[in-house]
Amino acid sequence: MYGTDNENSDTDILHIYVQTKEESNSFVKFQNHHQLQFKKDNVDYIFTDIFTFLKNLMSGDSTINFEVIHSETLKGTCLEFLYNERKSF
Repeated sequence: MYGTDNENSDTDILHIYVQTKEESNSFVKFQNHHQLQFKKDNVDYIFTDIFTFLKNLMSGDSTINFEVIHSETLKGTCLEFLYNERKSF
């Protein structure tokens, strides 16, 4: 969703998940503000829980989140409300 779309471009896939009970009760939640990312076969896989995604969206800590909410691919998903309210961010 950002960069240049050409034959040398990689692919970014953002995975947004709901925290498990164990994760939400761990000490990690108090310091976690980054998204886990790794690359395999020219694909960047980015993982974040919904709470961190929203926090980073509002703080600007991860600019990809801002780009995500402006994507029409959110229409028809459980995150469509973010697309509908994108001008608020």
